[in-house]
Amino acid sequence: YTTNKDSKKEWHQWFDKTALYKLDFALPNISQLLYPIGTSIAPNFVIIGAGAWLFLGDAHEQSITRQRSGFAHINSNIANMVRSVASVRNSWLKKNGVSEFLILVAPDKSTVYGDYLPNWIKPDANTFTDSVALQSKDIYLDSRSAFKNARGIYTEPLYFKTDTHWNNLGGWVAYRTLASRLALTQPQLQWFTENNIKK
Repeated sequence: YTTNKDSKKEWHQWFDKTALYKLDFALPNISQLLYPIGTSIAPNFVIIGAGAWLFLGDAHEQSITRQRSGFAHINSNIANMVRSVASVRNSWLKKNGVSEFLILVAPDKSTVYGDYLPNWIKPDANTFTDSVALQSKDIYLDSRSAFKNARGIYTEPLYFKTDTHWNNLGGWVAYRTLASRLALTQPQLQWFTENNIKK
């Protein structure tokens, strides 16, 4: 009421219940109070997991629903189409002088840090990534196991706790995964190693 600059011509307009929903100014404070106890004021956008780790909610490509239902939620025709398009692109590139074409499949945060997800999510073991990457290993480089192994090696997290993206260390793991794979078929390429990185 103190910040609303709209003119009120009728007395009852001052008591319109929609004015009570204009609490944007208070949401950050409310969120800050609820965050430590694992409660999100917008669970459709962000889910709070164990240790106050944040994960995407269903507003982002139905990420929670897809994790819980696995591949059953996705039309198998989509997986076949994705593989087909990648295969056509691979053939065209090879005909035009590209020696190797790879698509690095990066795991999402919940794949690597699934133990921080709320218990009610319980991701399905059969994923969309399985249906695409595992059936086209010549094109898709699945980095999920590399990330899971790296989590056991490094004490620092590979993803930002309050963001969905990997951090510099996660990017390094992806880089090394790609380098290791290409080293098998492209021995002339030189790659950075741990010795080149400042710690």
